[in-house]
Amino acid sequence: MVVRRTVKILLAAFYYPPMNNTGARRVGGTAEQLARLGHDVRVVTGCAKPSWRVTGGGPANVRTLRTPWIGPPLPREWTDPNAGETAATGRSARVASSRARVLLRAVYRTCFYLPDPYVGWLPYAVRGVVRRLDGWRPDLVLSSAYPLTSIMVGQRLARHCRVPHVVELRDLWTDNPYRPRPAWARPIDRTLERAYLSRAAGMVTVSEELARILRAKYPVPVITVYHGFEPRDAPRLREEAVDGRNGLRLVYTGSLHDGRRDPLPLLRAMSRLEREGLSITFHYYGPDSAIMRQRCELAGDPAGVRIMGVVPNESALDAQLDADVLVLLMWDHPNEVGSMTGKLFEYIGAGKPVLVVGAPHSAAARLVVSEHLGHAATSDDDLTEWLRRTAATRSAGALPAHDLATVERFSRASQIRRLCSFLEACAAGTATRIGVRGSARPERRAAQSSER
Repeated sequence: MVVRRTVKILLAAFYYPPMNNTGARRVGGTAEQLARLGHDVRVVTGCAKPSWRVTGGGPANVRTLRTPWIGPPLPREWTDPNAGETAATGRSARVASSRARVLLRAVYRTCFYLPDPYVGWLPYAVRGVVRRLDGWRPDLVLSSAYPLTSIMVGQRLARHCRVPHVVELRDLWTDNPYRPRPAWARPIDRTLERAYLSRAAGMVTVSEELARILRAKYPVPVITVYHGFEPRDAPRLREEAVDGRNGLRLVYTGSLHDGRRDPLPLLRAMSRLEREGLSITFHYYGPDSAIMRQRCELAGDPAGVRIMGVVPNESALDAQLDADVLVLLMWDHPNEVGSMTGKLFEYIGAGKPVLVVGAPHSAAARLVVSEHLGHAATSDDDLTEWLRRTAATRSAGALPAHDLATVERFSRASQIRRLCSFLEACAAGTATRIGVRGSARPERRAAQSSER
């Protein structure tokens, strides 16, 4: 795509490299790709704490403005159910298990996290950046959430600079099923959401289902931009090979979200197939080890389960490349229908079949099926039969690789080109509720019907 003019973009995002999570990697990739397309990009973010898992620095072609922030005043163990997980032990030695601790955590988070634990970044970000712009004035401000504090920072910076504010929501605000709030706090949440989103010049989200929710609530342009994957994260994409090992290796890299994303159907299928003499291993990389062990007990303790604990992102990517099948656990709940986790696109980049367990009618599941990227299990019997067939295919040689042209459509570079057109239109005031005035491009029917 040829850039019509350089747009000065100030990107507000607390999650940003060297932080090592899906949100930080998406925002870092977005900033890098926008700069490659000829735009002048500057990022405002918070300073990472020494205790956080971090990876390499941010993109070299983007100027980064880091500011201090005040974190939650109580120990992480009071507020984070996964605190204490380590790659070495895979145990949660300090995790609160009593009902009193769970209640304390819920009350604390609700009362003091408005809108989230990073609200202490807000005053430092706005004051610190205004002083350091040195006469540089953006054409628009793009804020990326989560955390939601990034939206608050973005709007205040946009108001100060008198430029449009575009909001990226990787997950929704009040409609996020993973962000439960007590009844008394929901009106406060709705008021905050309306105050910030109704003033946006445009919004970006990660699935068409979520885009429809936002369009129904706010009269602003909304587009869908998938997470995408970085080709450098999948260096062996075009080198599918048989490694000679026996059996079928399944890999999941991610969280169980307090058991909402439940591996039990998969574990039950493994137990059944082990009794038939099939060799299947399931390597779990992530927190929630205690929940995984409890699910294993319920499934009859299948021998092939390997609980690997939390590992650096580079190790997780290596594990994906060494897998035969990549497992995507989803919450089997109506509110999961629009979910389009960034993990799916890492899996697509790895070039391996994707097995969706849970929420077979979700956006992620429909994308996997419609693009022939794997299978979405609809029942325990369906899951068991698919694993049986796949294990037989694997024993006969390598599993078929994805079509490279299909994979390329989900690269981050491809997705950011779509975002780029939208941002240019928002800066010029030509964005409409259905996309970009005069140049809206409908997505392929299969992709649109399958789309957080």
